[in-house]
Amino acid sequence: MNNYYRFDLGQQGKFNGVVNANFAKYRKREFVGGTGTNYFGPRTNYDFSGTYAFDDSNNLDFYIGYYDEKSKKITDYSSMGMGKSSTNYDKTNQDYSIAYNGKGDNSNYMIRAYYNRYDKEEYKGSKNNSYKQNTFDTLGIEAKNTVQAGDEHLLTYGVEYKNIGVEGPILALGEGNSKDNSAYAGYIQDEWFINDKILFIPAVRYDHDEQFGGKTTPKLGATYFLSDNSRIKANWGKSWRAPNLVELYAGQDHGFTTIYGNPDLKPEEATTWELGFEAEKDNNWLKLNYFNSKYDNLITYDKVNGKNTFINAQDAKTDGVEFEVGRQFNDNWSIRATSNWLNAKDSDGEKVSATADNISTLELNYDDNDINGYSAKLWNSWISNYHYANENYDYNTLNFVVNKKFAFDDGRSGRVFAGVDNIGDKKIGDIYLEGRIWRVGAEITF
Repeated sequence: MNNYYRFDLGQQGKFNGVVNANFAKYRKREFVGGTGTNYFGPRTNYDFSGTYAFDDSNNLDFYIGYYDEKSKKITDYSSMGMGKSSTNYDKTNQDYSIAYNGKGDNSNYMIRAYYNRYDKEEYKGSKNNSYKQNTFDTLGIEAKNTVQAGDEHLLTYGVEYKNIGVEGPILALGEGNSKDNSAYAGYIQDEWFINDKILFIPAVRYDHDEQFGGKTTPKLGATYFLSDNSRIKANWGKSWRAPNLVELYAGQDHGFTTIYGNPDLKPEEATTWELGFEAEKDNNWLKLNYFNSKYDNLITYDKVNGKNTFINAQDAKTDGVEFEVGRQFNDNWSIRATSNWLNAKDSDGEKVSATADNISTLELNYDDNDINGYSAKLWNSWISNYHYANENYDYNTLNFVVNKKFAFDDGRSGRVFAGVDNIGDKKIGDIYLEGRIWRVGAEITF
């Protein structure tokens, strides 16, 4: 059950701002197989964003957000000869950011600072019983500038710094233990219009992690415009990612399941290239893209000694095809189909966990384009050979949503909607496919 509100202050001199509030209550759902429930209970969210314009070229943006959740989870240990256990969670999240934006004769620049604090308290029955608290702090600053260097070059360059701290038993290092990690990066990119047919985009980035050192990664991109309605795109690049603190040291409840960290993880590296074609003609469109990636020490997770654990999948390779085609039949009806093929194997030739060979969708859309009318979407998703814990799963879900729109003479507008996901009530407990989900709601703007 979810309801939300938005209030726009409009332009008040040099200032404008928006206030949002969201109130939700998640009902209790039993997992397939009777192993327990989801997290259920109330959740609230508030945020405020605003802009103060010093003049036409300089302004200050700021954001404040607060999230609060009080939820409960029940785990059933009957299969192990024990009873049920309930755990309570109090979670809060605070977000703050401030950014200065400016324009020069041929440049746009920005500097932004931000801070996030996430607290998760966990206890059984009362806070005096098995009480645990985990805190995640993130402090960052970033700056970038975009410069029009003549008619042919658009340069973008910037720097980033981030410090992340984690404290609490989630680190599996004992109560009260804490760790923090700092990282910084710098990058530069050029959008070079060689002529009216070719756009070339070279870029280079340097990342440095306090624990794992630094790495320079280049990227190249190009677009060849065959016509006003068709183009060929090509990209090549390298990437590097150090494991985060949770992936390294986690040992407590994390999402719907318990995933354990692995302090022996190595940074993930990848080399990727892709080639694509896009075209539009009349009321039709087509996108076709082939991608190929080679990962060294891909960070994923799988069961190790019966526990979900973050691992390096050695030298994994992935390649695949992304395809989309659609047609706008008339002003009211359109159809869209997508299909993504993925071949992901580790160095032993084994399929990478939590990947599917194919995910395809077929989507039918209707909109009567009447401000007091209807719109609807019906779509089916097919998942083939989803691989997890040495098992493969095939399933499909049929989904539907319909909207009734309203417009009033006094300027108010709104809609009521209803939808059902997984109409066929497909359930696969091992991969957390929990059956049919329905929703109804309404919103109004005034």
